[in-house]
Amino acid sequence: MARREHSKKELQRKLRVRGVDSDIASQVLGELEGDDLLSETRYTSSYIESRHARGFGPLRIQKELGERGIGEDQISQSMAELAIDWQLQVKSVYRKKYGSDGLSDFNERARRARFLQYRGFTGDQIRHVFGDEFD
Repeated sequence: MARREHSKKELQRKLRVRGVDSDIASQVLGELEGDDLLSETRYTSSYIESRHARGFGPLRIQKELGERGIGEDQISQSMAELAIDWQLQVKSVYRKKYGSDGLSDFNERARRARFLQYRGFTGDQIRHVFGDEFD
């Protein structure tokens, strides 16, 4: 916990792997939350900022947070508070990967769109990037 924020689900899993009784683990995690040493809000914000900095889009980040036990309400609230410009993000990721190279054909466009989709950007965000290419 000293290196980074953790979700409650992550810590429960780590304690279970180390053989800690589930009742004791729940009690300890409850105390950590009470002392504000464990915070789902801080974890969610920190995770979103970290993944954003590495070039991932909102869909992938939401999916990963869900897998880590964070509720949809918490994810939506943190995304709104951070107010990230996803359009700027998708353009930045696209330019970093492909530079200013023009598209030669439809297959290349599809390949690039799949890359951005894998990174977690929405269809509208991806179309917006390609809208500039085909104007």
